[in-house]
Amino acid sequence: MEITKNKKIAIVILNWNGSALMEKYLPSVVRYSPAEWADVIVADNGSTDDSLQMLADKFPSVQIIRMDKNYGFAEGYNQALKQISHPYSVLLNSDVEVTPNWLDAPCRLLDTHPDVVAVQPKIKADDQRAFFEYAGASGGFMDKYGYPFCRGRLLHIVEEDSGQYDTPIDVLWATGACLFIRTDVYKAVPDARFILHTHPTHLLALSVAVGPQEMLSMPLFESRMWKEKLAFADACAPGSRELARSVGEAAVKGQAVFMKEHGLCVYGKTAGEVLAVSEEMDHLAAMQLLAAGCRR
Repeated sequence: MEITKNKKIAIVILNWNGSALMEKYLPSVVRYSPAEWADVIVADNGSTDDSLQMLADKFPSVQIIRMDKNYGFAEGYNQALKQISHPYSVLLNSDVEVTPNWLDAPCRLLDTHPDVVAVQPKIKADDQRAFFEYAGASGGFMDKYGYPFCRGRLLHIVEEDSGQYDTPIDVLWATGACLFIRTDVYKAVPDARFILHTHPTHLLALSVAVGPQEMLSMPLFESRMWKEKLAFADACAPGSRELARSVGEAAVKGQAVFMKEHGLCVYGKTAGEVLAVSEEMDHLAAMQLLAAGCRR
């Protein structure tokens, strides 16, 4: 089935051999997603079970994106959303049951707040429906030591939902189990399959000695090549929303983002790539410090 392009929202469910899960949970998605402005789409990761036949037999209104192999979770969505042109996309797990009017509030918030990129609803447990779900609950944060937590879940303790988190607020991270996002923004972000956050000794020392414009500035080909990959984020409190925004904005300009007074964040397609970038920049920083010492 050809993917339609004239509706407001695409509900994209990634599947790999999940026929039984879809048969259980898809009915609520189809029932409570208005066909006038929402498409339900299954992105199939090369399933070898009867997923496609089951969808054809029992859910003929659901559109299908057929992929040639199992790309995994993140890359599966990357491949699927290349074929999506709806203004908004929902990345929905195949084991999620939705409720009446579930699209209304998130879409209304995206409609009225153009500065908001992504939204998640409250996620509650399937087996204990009065309680929040561990994975995502009511929006995610990170404490000053780098530990993630949610409204509604702290470490292994999950709260009962009594309406205490019904007020929309800014969060540091949102769950991928049910993520509403602007499709054009999703497609525009860098291909960051691996992210490395580190505190390179020489690079930090160099940042104390010289300003951002002088960092990695040497009359060497390698220096010019790697400096082009380096961007800068403002000094912000670790784990803060301000730091996340600053790093995100800088990442558009360079593969490596130096967080002033803090450390380095590198993204790339493989673990080896991001590690190599970090090590090479720290190596060049050591050379610049050595050269400065020799000149003295």
